Amino acid sequence: MMSHSRRLLMQSTKGTRVMTGYRRNMASLSFKSFGAPLTQEADPDTSAACTGNQVKVEMSAAPVTLQDLLFLNGKSLVSNCGKNLVSSKPGVAGLVGLGKVTEVGENVQHIKVSDSVIVSQTGTWTKKGVFRSARVRRAPSVSPENVGAFCLGLSAWGMLSSGALKSGDSVVHNLTAGQPLVSAVSAVAKELGVSLTDKADTKGAAMAITSSPGSKLAKCLAPNGVLVACAETEASVAIGASQSVSLTDCIFNGISVQGFDLGTYLATADDATLTKAFSAVEEMVKGKKIAGKTKLYPVSEASNALKAAATGAEFPVIKL
Repeated sequence: MMSHSRRLLMQSTKGTRVMTGYRRNMASLSFKSFGAPLTQEADPDTSAACTGNQVKVEMSAAPVTLQDLLFLNGKSLVSNCGKNLVSSKPGVAGLVGLGKVTEVGENVQHIKVSDSVIVSQTGTWTKKGVFRSARVRRAPSVSPENVGAFCLGLSAWGMLSSGALKSGDSVVHNLTAGQPLVSAVSAVAKELGVSLTDKADTKGAAMAITSSPGSKLAKCLAPNGVLVACAETEASVAIGASQSVSLTDCIFNGISVQGFDLGTYLATADDATLTKAFSAVEEMVKGKKIAGKTKLYPVSEASNALKAAATGAEFPVIKL
């Protein structure tokens, strides 16, 4: 009879297989090649002292985003430390996660030991990891149970901050009703004092948010409006997909198009922008203003978390 410590569970989730071990001290989810099954393994060796710009983080929880699914299958265009993720070396999975700093290198100034942080670099699906300091930002201490709402809120805040919105502006979208993301966008829009509508015949909108390739929502925009493209389900638009925006609108009306991804936003936004976003979203989470179905999964149930993320109906979080 196969021992309990050696039993494995393999499942398939839209091309991403997950093999999860039941052995103790197995807290990292890794893969050897794009499209290969995830395996539950021991944490990487982090015993060596940090040097230079390195930061050791003990991770607590990580959201499972659509970009995670794209990355696991070698389809993501999101940058990882300046390189296309499809050119990155497979290893520990995960693009975003929250945790606490346990050690920093001698060149690290913006964070210190015991700081609560958010990491936006490959390899966050692990209990202990070593990351580049540029990809580690100080963030509120968020319980695993609230990581889903916090990350949804950050995504919504980041999207709505992509343009110069002011109170009273209108934002049109074609996000799927009932999905966690649209609930978060609605809550943040209310907090910012802007109106949100899904009516495709809207005119004079300051911003349009789309998750559909070839979307014509740009026609709803006023001069200098912004079209924000994001991923909502695995079949929806990822950064790099084409959008229906006329060259005339771009040149003469100042219409611009921006792609949004949570990991990239966390890695590239300036400190003042992120500090404001963290503070606002933290208060919204505490006040339970951000709705949407989120669920916590242990590492041993990562396959179910990936399946939930693929449907988009739920925002899963892996507890590390």
